[in-house]
Amino acid sequence: MADITIEQWTEYLNQKTHGFSCPICGEQKWQTQPDNNGNVCDVKILDHSFENELEDAFQSAIDLYGSVKNGDPETPPVETVRERPVSLLKSVIVIRCGHCGWIGTFDRAFVEKEMFGHE
Repeated sequence: MADITIEQWTEYLNQKTHGFSCPICGEQKWQTQPDNNGNVCDVKILDHSFENELEDAFQSAIDLYGSVKNGDPETPPVETVRERPVSLLKSVIVIRCGHCGWIGTFDRAFVEKEMFGHE
C-alpha cells in the first residue's frame, strides 16, 4: 500500500469532486484520520473475505502438519468451495464530517490506482 499524504488526499478529493458538502448537514468540514507518520490512515474492512482468510490459514496448517482427524496424519485435506466472491473493498479511506459526524468511505485501492497508476 502506498503512502498518501493528507495534502495529496485533499488535492485528489478537490480534483475529483470540485469540493463537496456533507449530504446530511451541508457543511464542508471534512476530517481524515492520519496514521502515525501523518499520512492518510487506511482502514481494513472485516467482511466475508476474513472467513476465506481464516479457512486458508487453517488449510495451510493442515497441509503443513497433517490432519488429526481420527488420529490419522495421512488424511488428505478437504477441498473448500468458496461460497462468496473475493471482497471488492479490503481497505478504505474514511472521511468524517467535522460538523455532524457523518462518515463516508473511499476504496483505497481505487484511489491509489488513480493517484499513482497502480494498486
